[in-house]
Amino acid sequence: MDRQYRTTPCTFYFLIGTVHDLLLILIVLGLRLVTVGFGIDLTRISVVWCKARYYFFCTWAGILLTCQCLATLDQFLVTSKNARLRRLSTIKGAHRAVVVTLIVWWGQCIPWLIYQNISPINGACIYINPIFLRYVIFFGLVSISLVPSVFLTIFGFLAYRNISQTTTLNQQNAHRQMTIMVCMQIFPVVLSGIFNGGWNIYTFVTYEMVKDDNLLSKEYLIQSTIALLAYLGSSARFYLFLIASSRFRQVTKRWICWCRAHAQVIPNANLVMMARD
Repeated sequence: MDRQYRTTPCTFYFLIGTVHDLLLILIVLGLRLVTVGFGIDLTRISVVWCKARYYFFCTWAGILLTCQCLATLDQFLVTSKNARLRRLSTIKGAHRAVVVTLIVWWGQCIPWLIYQNISPINGACIYINPIFLRYVIFFGLVSISLVPSVFLTIFGFLAYRNISQTTTLNQQNAHRQMTIMVCMQIFPVVLSGIFNGGWNIYTFVTYEMVKDDNLLSKEYLIQSTIALLAYLGSSARFYLFLIASSRFRQVTKRWICWCRAHAQVIPNANLVMMARD
């Protein structure tokens, strides 16, 4: 069973997505917490980080969402009654899809390195090109909010319908639990997509509006709350998997027990060495 999990394309997509999810949480969110907690905003101090922060966020978030979409699509294929569709789900195809995903997102986000800079007026990290700013708003609405939410909802529903209607797949516990895990991750993505999409629409509509300090403060609060919800969705994915999959709970429990046993072996070995001395 463990080997069956390790060799599935869906698991490979999960692995790549999780790596970039951790990068988002540890680096992007971590430095944001430093800014909020200690008042040290590196985007105002370093031009390199001003450019790199948004580039990394765009790239890692895009790769994460793409891997989630690919995992959902793979579960739709592997649970299909159509043998030709099932044959499309291969680990070699997953490797190629991930390579293409990495190339596309690392290349697509290069404009963030060009059009992001520190303002000489207020020292904030801003977009120096108004046309690119409009593109960023449209990009966030379509690529980060709308497309992933619609894609995950459609293919997640189709995959869940496949395992519900096919009695043979009910006996294949690996596919069934993997599909449930894929469906569980859809909820935080769609929820975050709704809030982000609404915010991007508001930003696009009020782009040329003159705003006072009070309105800007309220907008900053709302924007920070939406960003926090997005990071919360990433952090909650582990707990959603625990709820959804009994196999995932067993593996997690086994890993925790192994860590505890390993931690107990080392002190005991030290005691034996001391007794011999």
